[in-house]
Amino acid sequence: MTDVALPAEKELSARIVGDLARLPGELHNLESFLATLRATLGAQRAELETARLDAVINAVVDGKNAEARKLQQEQAVAASPEVKRAGQAASETENAIANAEVDAKRLARQFQATLALAELQSARLNAMSTYRKSRDVPA
Repeated sequence: MTDVALPAEKELSARIVGDLARLPGELHNLESFLATLRATLGAQRAELETARLDAVINAVVDGKNAEARKLQQEQAVAASPEVKRAGQAASETENAIANAEVDAKRLARQFQATLALAELQSARLNAMSTYRKSRDVPA
């Protein structure tokens, strides 16, 4: 009897080794990308707040009472193109962060599954080796 593994076993082992080598790098890259996105979002939120303040400061407010003036300021903020642009940019970055977080969780689960598969394959190969050795012992 030969000790050559079946092609499916070799392919499975090669895939496991490839995944174990590839997935940590992909996860690291994605986590670095997430950190960059979060920093970008912080800057975009600050820009949005600045745009809101500029809109309030530049608003033409001529209301007779505090409620009317506040309403005019809110309308000026809502109509401001700078506020709209900054809000859109922040929203797009928030969506990118959400998608990247989902991808990071998927990669982490895939890596955990690959580790479990590697352990199972290792145990299987060890069991096969032990069985073969026990059959080779003369009686």
